[in-house]
Amino acid sequence: MQPTALFAAIAAADHDAVAAALRAGADARSGRDYEVAVDRCLRTGIETPLQRAVAVGDAAIVTLLLQAGADVDAVDPASGRTALLAAVEAGDVSIARLLADHGKGRRVEASQRSAAVVRATEQALQVACLRGEPELVLCCERAGANVDPAALLPDAARGGHPAMLAWLAQRGRFEGGLATALHEAAHQGHAAAVRWLLDHGAPIASKNSFAWTALHLAAYGGHLPVVELLLAAGADPQLPCGQQRTAASWAEEAGQDAVVARLQQRSA
Repeated sequence: MQPTALFAAIAAADHDAVAAALRAGADARSGRDYEVAVDRCLRTGIETPLQRAVAVGDAAIVTLLLQAGADVDAVDPASGRTALLAAVEAGDVSIARLLADHGKGRRVEASQRSAAVVRATEQALQVACLRGEPELVLCCERAGANVDPAALLPDAARGGHPAMLAWLAQRGRFEGGLATALHEAAHQGHAAAVRWLLDHGAPIASKNSFAWTALHLAAYGGHLPVVELLLAAGADPQLPCGQQRTAASWAEEAGQDAVVARLQQRSA
């Protein structure tokens, strides 16, 4: 049985045809090559039937392939993605749960391939937090990812999900991630996430690697509601960044007139 027949059946979401192809000898662990442009160079990727089924979003076909011995940990060399990462990116909890439970406890971490699996699983965990979906986080955890609240708080903040922030906070110590999380939420303009972080002790004057505070980031992005929250919480509009410029200076450069006016009013 040629793998093209199996892939065609999966693409058509034809359960009977997939089952027939597998009975006829189609290899659930097979793969097909494709080329993709990466940094203006062509790279060869390998898509497995399982990865195609995840892309189609058919949990029943995923189950058939897993029962037929599909490699849940196969990594696409072009993208570095596993089936689990693809499922998390798609927000498909049912398929992510199938993959995580099937692969649980069977990973060998010693090989180079397993290192790629670990990277993909950690990436899936970050995406789950960015999406604000605890169920996907739990799937990643069952697949071997380490759920470290402090490390993941910035991802949840970047996604703008206070509920995800609260869920992570319930999992363990999170204080070490508050500063970076505040920077991420302010930069993206997520007022609700900023409010949660401030309420839970995020250091308002902390600076990122460029010596910008959350106020600098929010001002430059023109996020007036976030600027208002930060000012109300005691942010100093005169505090300079590493380039000795205030938040108002950066907002003016970015053409954020409303923010400039508010900061100048506060500074007067």
